[in-house]
Amino acid sequence: MKRRCKINEKVLKIYYIARYPLPSALLIIASFFSFLWAITRSDENKKGEKVIETIFQFIGFSWGVTTLVWGVYTLGSESHPGWVAWILIVVGLSLFLKPIKNIPWASLVSLLAASSLTALLAYNMSPIPFFGFDLRWLLAIVFFSLLFTLYIILKFLEDLFKVVGIVLSSDPISLIIGFAGMALGIVSLFVV
Repeated sequence: MKRRCKINEKVLKIYYIARYPLPSALLIIASFFSFLWAITRSDENKKGEKVIETIFQFIGFSWGVTTLVWGVYTLGSESHPGWVAWILIVVGLSLFLKPIKNIPWASLVSLLAASSLTALLAYNMSPIPFFGFDLRWLLAIVFFSLLFTLYIILKFLEDLFKVVGIVLSSDPISLIIGFAGMALGIVSLFVV
């Protein structure tokens, strides 16, 4: 009985998150961020403008993550039409991918994962002597195999996200997403 109540509470929380004005208001705010991001430029030589731009990118990135999560919640909700959820996801992706599209995620994640797994294996293995040589050193082969395999897989995903990020975060597309998102957010306030 307690398990059923916990599941119902989670469904109820998702229902309240995706209720009437919240996704529409979030869409309008996120679209406004996308619009502002497209029209603002900072001078590379002025440190004050660079700091403000960095703060603005952090806020836009955080708002993009929030918009993505809210879009997924709204996608599973019956209180809003599906197009509101999909627009939330597109606007969230454009805000989320803009600052991270140039970071080499494949290298960082594959190095971290391969190192962690190899270290875990080396720590949990007992020494295996073989003619005075410890066979745990063969874990270096495991490390490089994991590193290479993970890098290939993650590099493909990184390139895919980079292409989507370049398209969605380009200034003309950000302007279109900003205007369309704000307009459709306002429409969704009255239609839903």
